[in-house]
Amino acid sequence: MKSWSFIAFTVSILAVCYLGAAQSSTPKSSNDAANSRIFLEYVWNTAGTSFKKEALDETIALWNAYIDNAQYNILGADILTPHFETEDGDLLWVLIWPSLSAREAAWSDWNRNHESTWKSKTSEVLDYNSETITLFERTSGYSSQGLKKSAFGSIFETAFNLCSFTKHHNQGTFASFIIKYDEWIDKND
Repeated sequence: MKSWSFIAFTVSILAVCYLGAAQSSTPKSSNDAANSRIFLEYVWNTAGTSFKKEALDETIALWNAYIDNAQYNILGADILTPHFETEDGDLLWVLIWPSLSAREAAWSDWNRNHESTWKSKTSEVLDYNSETITLFERTSGYSSQGLKKSAFGSIFETAFNLCSFTKHHNQGTFASFIIKYDEWIDKND
């Protein structure tokens, strides 16, 4: 299990368990719009030769315009930057989806209508490899009092433990564990 530490540009702690990797191998759910599941997608990006804060801000504005014009059903996006050097990339562009079907529809449209133009306009600032995209289902865990007091948009540090279930465990056994773990934390907080 890898443990990664990031500075984040939003206030949300998410415990996540691995669902799958590249967009083409993601399982589909027939009723995912009818429940409250939320999916996070990590898109590793590498900095190009023109990467700097101003260029990143312009890239974000351009991306927001694409997303708004295409009217994708997306809940939001964040950027996470690691404290350490990694072969994975220089930053994570995190996409937050309300369902797998919304994600699939958006990626299908993006790949068909926007990806080549996007890459030609932004490759000197950022670049991503679609084979390194990783999808997770959000699972909320313990929420500390300190985090609840943080201002929205503030910079904070968090750690993510990326994992998959072992042979005899699933979302149900994980949920039971989280309840017990949260009770233990409350007693010792």
